[in-house]
Amino acid sequence: MLKWSTEPFEEPTELIGTGAAHLFVAIDQDDTNFILRLWDEAPGGGRQLITSGYLKASHRELDEDRTTEANPYHPHTRTVPVEPGKIEEYVLRLYPFAATFRPGHRLVVEPGGGAVERRAAGRRAQRVASAGRLPPAGGPPRHPQDLP
Repeated sequence: MLKWSTEPFEEPTELIGTGAAHLFVAIDQDDTNFILRLWDEAPGGGRQLITSGYLKASHRELDEDRTTEANPYHPHTRTVPVEPGKIEEYVLRLYPFAATFRPGHRLVVEPGGGAVERRAAGRRAQRVASAGRLPPAGGPPRHPQDLP
């Protein structure tokens, strides 16, 4: 899966607020769902989800009067056709977040959606089924992507 990451943080770093991701993408179909996740990745590879954003490509229309740089507003009152192969801008609103990245941790940005998400979800479901175990009672929840 495609992803971007920062260099490891050298000192505790706080990120708090809302945000938006501007994706410039050409898709090969008439519609898709975009998903973007931001993770706190520890030096050993463990990850904690910080926030996410979602957008259906045909609902990319923005209300310019209500949109701000950190808070895009999609009215979702009509669909706007997607022309396969044409590069379009898709602005995903990120849910509000608050995180402190410890030294050595990285911010990882991971886009997904459409068939990519379905294939990855299928692999995670297979790992969960083959692992055959649940987190201990009262223990922290485990995400399927964290299973061996």
